[in-house]
Amino acid sequence: MRLNVTELGRGSKVLNHSYRPEELVLDEETQLVEPLEVSLRAQSNGVEVRIRGQIKGKVEVLCHRCLKPIPMPVEIETDVAFIPADQYGEGESAAELTEDEMEFSVFEGDELDIEDLVREQVLLSIPGRLLCSEHCRGLCPHCGTDLNSAECGCEQQETDPRWSGLSALKESR
Repeated sequence: MRLNVTELGRGSKVLNHSYRPEELVLDEETQLVEPLEVSLRAQSNGVEVRIRGQIKGKVEVLCHRCLKPIPMPVEIETDVAFIPADQYGEGESAAELTEDEMEFSVFEGDELDIEDLVREQVLLSIPGRLLCSEHCRGLCPHCGTDLNSAECGCEQQETDPRWSGLSALKESR
């Protein structure tokens, strides 16, 4: 879904879309499991374009320890302001952000890619580390067995290589 900013002018436009799971790719570890309902309103004052609204649906993320899929509902209230790249600054001044400029995203050309905005908002709403359960034991680092469902024969105690000098001293006595 794209928004033509020049057609928007100084007005507003409602943007509603239902993304099917096969239509919106999030990333390798996160995918849609049911349609993602997007209900946004874009408003422009001639320079700045502000997009507000809701994004609702369900995604599936991987447990950070055992890699099992975890279903997770998403319900996002979004409010993002965009300014054209030519209004952002040029040369060295473009590399130095002022506090006011931190509130804005930048777009080039006459169109905004709403799909990129939706993808960004969904991925930002997901916590950094998700576990399938509080007591998830993860995968064995040697053989890859899921330690939640089975035990493996690997030795679980590892010695930090920085202590090897002391181990050698202990064995020599």
